[in-house]
Amino acid sequence: MPLSPKLATAAVSAAAVVGVLSCSTPPAMADTFPNPAYSVTGTVAPNILYGSSQTYTETVRDAGRTVTSGRIVFTAENGSLLGQPAVNAHGQASISIASSRLGLGLHSILMSYVDAEGVIQVDSAITVNVLKNWPDLSWSPRGNGIPDVSHLAHGRFNFVLTAPGTTPTGWIRVYDGRTLLGSAELAHGRATVTLKPMKRGLQTLTFTYAGDSVLNAQTWTNNLVRSV
Repeated sequence: MPLSPKLATAAVSAAAVVGVLSCSTPPAMADTFPNPAYSVTGTVAPNILYGSSQTYTETVRDAGRTVTSGRIVFTAENGSLLGQPAVNAHGQASISIASSRLGLGLHSILMSYVDAEGVIQVDSAITVNVLKNWPDLSWSPRGNGIPDVSHLAHGRFNFVLTAPGTTPTGWIRVYDGRTLLGSAELAHGRATVTLKPMKRGLQTLTFTYAGDSVLNAQTWTNNLVRSV
């Protein structure tokens, strides 16, 4: 049963942009910082799926030379602190940020390099777009072959939907062509659909999921059952 492909994310360079000083900068230093000799650069994926995490590895340089001390402070656009990893001997600082901490939509993450003396030397920003994810589906009775369903009785299909970082909610519907055979609302990612009686023979059913606040709608086709 084919599943819709996951959205691929493309890597792009995050340009180092000198920004406005944070209010935490000492007032006496405000006329001399940010320092134009410093830069913070890195590579990130501009689009990430909800439920996944993105690792940000940024490199700090001072007039082209590797900086090996201090830390990079990562801040969300709402001012919440995402983390402040230390700069290592290679001039890099890495942090993994869960997309659930950002939420869906376009986000700007501010990266401020703070030297060993606690002075902000430069700010840089990256833009990340958190997109809805796709669920995975399993169903029974299925086994390794084509399940049999009595045409005289109401068959029952059990569905389980899973997705990273969330428990799917919403509705599952089962169709024979354009005919709706049954539907059920998910509870804890599970649903049991009671079907209308079907005509005898091999049937090709379609399962649909309506989606929810963080998951896309999904359709699974070519699901074979035998009505006996």
